[in-house]
Amino acid sequence: MAGSTPKAPGMKRIMRRKDDRRDKYGLNLRVWTRRHEQDIENRLRQGEDPGRLLDWHERELAWLQHERLIHLGVMMITIVVFLVALAFMVLVPSTIPVSTIIYLAMLGLLIGYVRYYFFLENTVQHWYTIADDLYARAGARHRAGQAVDTEPKRTA
Repeated sequence: MAGSTPKAPGMKRIMRRKDDRRDKYGLNLRVWTRRHEQDIENRLRQGEDPGRLLDWHERELAWLQHERLIHLGVMMITIVVFLVALAFMVLVPSTIPVSTIIYLAMLGLLIGYVRYYFFLENTVQHWYTIADDLYARAGARHRAGQAVDTEPKRTA
């Protein structure tokens, strides 16, 4: 036992996570959304219940909407810093060297954020149409399973 250190119960899980490089730099949302859409298409072809797929899709859609909201906030903060740097460049000439560096850095970030937010917004809009399609399929399946006589029975 001398020289060995006791390990915490969750240490093995933490070490495994550290060695797993798949999501080291975060989730690749473009790949994730493409896989999700392909998975829905494949499951529909295999005959899975559209109602279950709709529930799953709406949970994923809610996560994507949250991602979009967070990035909208970050983009707005970036725009404010960008405009403040621009104002300092124009109104306070003594700060031109520093404010130009900040301005250019914010411009680069802003271009990236606008492109990414554009992707998020278009993906959410596309997923709304997928949800509508799943809803229609689930409704059609539900209607097909109902009895032909849908009027309530009258009792004398």
